[in-house]
Amino acid sequence: MEWGSYWHLFAIDVATYLPYIAVSFVAWGTISAIMVESCNALSESEHLLRHMCLPKSVFACRVIVRNLIVVAHNIIIIPIVFIIFGVGVNANLLWLAVGVFLLMGSIPCRPNRTTFAITDV
Repeated sequence: MEWGSYWHLFAIDVATYLPYIAVSFVAWGTISAIMVESCNALSESEHLLRHMCLPKSVFACRVIVRNLIVVAHNIIIIPIVFIIFGVGVNANLLWLAVGVFLLMGSIPCRPNRTTFAITDV
């Protein structure tokens, strides 16, 4: 199956659909990476948890910040694709700023005051 047959299957013009595919790849790739890496955040940092007195939220924030750095590099492709295919900014695209603001507000990156030391058993 060649690459162009996908567009023929759904009878969609590539110039209309590809910019939105680029946005969805970046968005869902980021969500997927954060979810997958969050599952291993504490087990990957076991050596730090055993020897240092740090709140566990630090390790969750580390995963989120690492993925935000990756998405900052990936998001550069979106305006380039939009310019190449001549797609303008509309009101729906401006909701992206609202979504990012709500996402950043929901991240609990404030370490709590109570920390417990984990000792070797």
